[in-house]
Amino acid sequence: MSRQADPPSQGVWSTQEAIVAILASAAKADGAVAEVEREALLAIEHRTKALKQLSASELSALNRRVTQRLRYGEGTLAQACATLPDQMRAPVFALAMDLMLADGALTEAEADFVNASVLAHDLEGPQVEAIAEEITIKNAI
Repeated sequence: MSRQADPPSQGVWSTQEAIVAILASAAKADGAVAEVEREALLAIEHRTKALKQLSASELSALNRRVTQRLRYGEGTLAQACATLPDQMRAPVFALAMDLMLADGALTEAEADFVNASVLAHDLEGPQVEAIAEEITIKNAI
């Protein structure tokens, strides 16, 4: 049984929209989505508790809604990050880092995205360092 996607919102991101917006923005941070990043994004969407309960059509509709909002400036990374409950900010940041490193490199544009994300997620330095270290080790294999 699938759980319905959060209803579309005007100006405010739902938690599900925020997660997808942050991850999609991370994947596109360097200007292109590598195949490995696309595959990683799909895998994340299918294993993340907040999203895996959605049917394929609900997830597709959610992705379209987020893409449209991002394209037409109806939401920003900072707004999406602010929407997340405090306990979800570090895990979503970690997923975004993992996604950006899926192709084996962190570009300057992706590093800029990381810096903006740290501020938008309101994360502390030691927490960011620990996440970055774990993700780097994971992706070194």
